[in-house]
Amino acid sequence: MKRFNIIFGLSFLSLALMTACDPLEEEIDQIEAESSINKELTITLTEDDYALLEDFKVGTYNNFSSEDEAKQYVPYILEELYPQLGNGSSITVKYNLYRGSSESVSQYTGADNYQLTKEDYEGISTDAGKYEYLNDQYPAKNYIPSILSDTLKDAEDGELVAVNYSYSSTAYGQTTSVYSENFNDAASFNPFAAVSVTGDQEWEWSSYSGDGFAKISGFAGSANENFDYLITPAIDLSGFAGGNLTVNHAINYRTSAVFGEDIAVLISTDYGVVGEPTWTSLEFDTWPAGNNWTFVDSKVDISDYAGETVYLAFKYTSTSSDAATWEVSSILIGESTSLDYKNLFYTYNAESGKWSMVDQDAVYYLNSDDYDAMGAPGAYDNFSSSTPADSYIPTFLTQKYPYAQEEQEIVVVYKYYSSSSGGLQTRGNVYTFLEGSWSGYASEIEAELQFGKENGVWVPDNTIRYTFTTDDFSAVAENEELGTAAARDNLATYGNFSTYNWTLAEIDEAVGFILKKNFPNSEVGQKYLVSFDSYPSGLLTTHLILNSEGNYVPVN
Repeated sequence: MKRFNIIFGLSFLSLALMTACDPLEEEIDQIEAESSINKELTITLTEDDYALLEDFKVGTYNNFSSEDEAKQYVPYILEELYPQLGNGSSITVKYNLYRGSSESVSQYTGADNYQLTKEDYEGISTDAGKYEYLNDQYPAKNYIPSILSDTLKDAEDGELVAVNYSYSSTAYGQTTSVYSENFNDAASFNPFAAVSVTGDQEWEWSSYSGDGFAKISGFAGSANENFDYLITPAIDLSGFAGGNLTVNHAINYRTSAVFGEDIAVLISTDYGVVGEPTWTSLEFDTWPAGNNWTFVDSKVDISDYAGETVYLAFKYTSTSSDAATWEVSSILIGESTSLDYKNLFYTYNAESGKWSMVDQDAVYYLNSDDYDAMGAPGAYDNFSSSTPADSYIPTFLTQKYPYAQEEQEIVVVYKYYSSSSGGLQTRGNVYTFLEGSWSGYASEIEAELQFGKENGVWVPDNTIRYTFTTDDFSAVAENEELGTAAARDNLATYGNFSTYNWTLAEIDEAVGFILKKNFPNSEVGQKYLVSFDSYPSGLLTTHLILNSEGNYVPVN
């Protein structure tokens, strides 16, 4: 019965030790080793355990790079940790498996970026070019493919591009006004203070073809020296969330006056307060040409003055050789149109010669409003070590895809700031929906392998331990192809295998029958260590393996 392991009593072992002489020492050692044959453990490798492999130069990062590497080197660890365990012992080992980055992500994180230019917006429409964003009137999907075709003329089949553009749900020209004046009539000019420091010419209200404006010119028969201000009433920005000052104006007959110095728009928060006020010259994005009557919109962001009370001063300087005419048609302080920065992937098909958008249900590039929706990452529209992606993206995906299906996958691309790796980077990961939640692909995962000790050596082992049940014994007793009629009757009566009625080969055949019945999907090479009740020996075990012919045979 070498293949069946009997649980020996301590009295037997003690007797053997007392009566043993030198020739029997080897046999006693074997009995002591075999007494632990059914020992079964589960362990998790620690940093100290990996350190045992230092001489092999593996496990340096407290992980293995493959399952084969774990199979090769874990036995050395087990031999060091459990030298006392004998043949037949089984240990399930949990270890760290390094898988590296997902290959499906790198093609997207490494894709070239194309950001829509002012010329691209202008090619879509006059308004899109003026405001430099797309909206629902001009959706990206209708225009980006042709923009890429016109711009990337040498694209190759399968080429991938990440397209970045600005988007707003706001219609063009719709701005929340905080302060405005259009000088429709003389009365609208009256609240302004026309301050003449030098010269006889001053700011005044004027009109042309029914259009009113504030006007000043140092020319009166000839050019004259002047220094003048036109100062607005107090402008309350206490409810201002941030945005632009826009001045619609025209300037003609300018020769040498410097914009921003001789002709300038100033801002102050302490005008009217005791003492000399502090004026700051505003830097507009553009100025009128200075040699015609074309009115232009000059813009400057004054968000820094949100919450303040401010005054604007239109500063005018002329000389005896340079006396420009300045006409201001309107003044507008409006909250900025809220812009989101969108990202889409497009791929090129050489056969059709067209660019097409990559399905966002397969690959999703986070946009600025996505970061805002997640909270903390919205402060900078990126993740970092203090705001790791995996702490936010799973919840985001749950909200974005409330009807996700089991094992659904999506690649999510995002921005990540790393001070130690050169700043802002493009990163990504694959997220899978499993058992009701999203989880990211991990470069290192916990894996496990089972090892068994055979002939004094730890080897990878897939053995499954199984204990016979009452139903199993009944099923064997009812199968007329197993054992003899007398053996089956005895089994039905006593509920165990009597070794007086069943041979060891017949028991193996009966156990194999139950394994096929209970584990129909087992693959060739699967091992089972099956325990069962017997008479008169008590609990016995047999170790079987499924061969290529579909039969369970004893493990060699």
